[in-house]
Amino acid sequence: MKKILLLFFIFISINAFSQLQVKEGSFKYLPGGVIDDKEEYTDGNELPMALIKISTENINEQERMRLVFTGNRATQIIKKPKTGQMWIYISAESATFIDIKHPDYGTCKYYLPETLCDYCVYEMVLQYLQPNSTNNEASKPRNTYLVIKTDQEDAAIFIDGQFAGTKQTSKSFDIGSTHTWKIECDLYHEEIGTVTLNEKTEIVKTLRPAYGYLNVNSKPENEAIVYIDNKKVGTTPYKSDRIASGSYSVRVMKEMYQTEEQIVVVTDNLTTDAVLNMKANFVEVTIKTDPESLIYVDEEYKGKGTWKGRLTEGAHFVEAKKKSHETSSKNINLVLGKNETIDIKDPEPIYGFLDVNSNPMSANIYLNGKSYGQTPNVISDLLIGDYELKLQIEGYHVLKKNITIKKGETLYLNEILEKGKDVNLKNDAGGNKIYVDGKHAGCSPLNSKKESWSDYMDNGVNFFTIDGSYSRKTDFLCGFTWGSVDKLKITNYYSVMLDLDLLHYVSDYFKNSTVNLDENNKINRLSLMYGIVVPFENVPMNLRFGAGVGIIVKYKPSIDIDTSMGLFWNYKHFVTGLDFVSTDFKTFEIKLSLGVNWKK
Repeated sequence: MKKILLLFFIFISINAFSQLQVKEGSFKYLPGGVIDDKEEYTDGNELPMALIKISTENINEQERMRLVFTGNRATQIIKKPKTGQMWIYISAESATFIDIKHPDYGTCKYYLPETLCDYCVYEMVLQYLQPNSTNNEASKPRNTYLVIKTDQEDAAIFIDGQFAGTKQTSKSFDIGSTHTWKIECDLYHEEIGTVTLNEKTEIVKTLRPAYGYLNVNSKPENEAIVYIDNKKVGTTPYKSDRIASGSYSVRVMKEMYQTEEQIVVVTDNLTTDAVLNMKANFVEVTIKTDPESLIYVDEEYKGKGTWKGRLTEGAHFVEAKKKSHETSSKNINLVLGKNETIDIKDPEPIYGFLDVNSNPMSANIYLNGKSYGQTPNVISDLLIGDYELKLQIEGYHVLKKNITIKKGETLYLNEILEKGKDVNLKNDAGGNKIYVDGKHAGCSPLNSKKESWSDYMDNGVNFFTIDGSYSRKTDFLCGFTWGSVDKLKITNYYSVMLDLDLLHYVSDYFKNSTVNLDENNKINRLSLMYGIVVPFENVPMNLRFGAGVGIIVKYKPSIDIDTSMGLFWNYKHFVTGLDFVSTDFKTFEIKLSLGVNWKK
């Protein structure tokens, strides 16, 4: 009796300090879950088994391996440890309960809520609870944080299959809970794992590159078009940006070469070089003909006289063309590996005939300026085309006529020349004397007409003037202006004006910056100005407008704005002007200009 009581108290004591139990409501059927290898997972009676995936709370990996699972006599159980879980395969039809034992945590009997179906998959959570834990529950935290970080900005983080954020995230869970996590990022390898949270856990992952680089070159020539997986990406030599690791179909194409293609494997974080050797699909050809003839190949112009280049293998049609000549042609057939030199017969001339007579006879015959004897004359072997015919004889007007010579035909002409003499007028360089057929024949009546202002200004003139201005405040200033004038468009000018006393002031000022220039408060000034000249039509007078920088000195320098407006006259080689000038409305001056101009 004492032994029975002792065993009873020991049992009570064990259960007072530890307890195993299946978490309420955690047993679930997983729709779509099926055991893959059905033949392997049948019991001793060759009956189908089911799979139960058991997650644990407050049981680490080492203690989870010590769990023992048993059932009734007709039930067979196979235990397989997994990361963060324990999988058990159990006879499906006969299983009614599971005994779960741990040498330190006690025993738990769990009655299955339903009959297991053949080869189906289930899940449940096994908990280890401390006895009397409710007394200390208020003083202990019930949850903790899972923090996941990675080094890529656009990396996507998933916890328990749910998207949780990019690059880094944190989430609170029950202490002792087990969770799966995954990190995905384009061009990087996927990272996955399972974690049981007994305290705050931080997972930091540097993602492994799942990309490389691809260089594509072509031989014997570059500038071949590059296709990667049938997508055009550039021309050789080609260097890719980051490209996902794996196999690619690389193709290069170039005119006159056969297309080449090969499979290339891009490796993580490495550069792969692909060199594709293209086979020539052309023949080097030299075509020769008459130096003045134009060469055509397949009706495409290639050159004049001689042409060297590439043609694809096979048949081609070559021609030599020349004005007023029969086109020469040849059919050729090119074979790879055999370069060709092709001579094309010179185009043969196409002739017509001209039978020309005149009254009076013995007129000199010229065709396009070339002499062909005297009338009457039959000119044979005359190339077809258009000509200017000229008949000329002393004492008669020159006859000029446009004619057309046609293939194999004779053009008959009988022309009557009129008596008289053609006058060839020619002025001397000054335009004063007239020459007729090289002989002096008097003076030109144009010589008596004086050249007008408008004639003189036909192309515009340049001018330069000496200027002087006066103001009650500044006394006299002197300077110069240069620019240009045109009778049809606006031109420009530049002006410089200076008070000579200013030179003494500048010298003294730099020697002694406190120097007082003038006890009578005299103002000294420098003016630098740019302006435009606006013409009046058919009148030798123009408007001038200017603006620039005015430097006024009274004890010390100050910089202000100069403005100017005035009139400007041109007469032959002389110019004069009258302007009104102000410096920031502090000084007012009248400026006179006198100078010269000359044709551009």
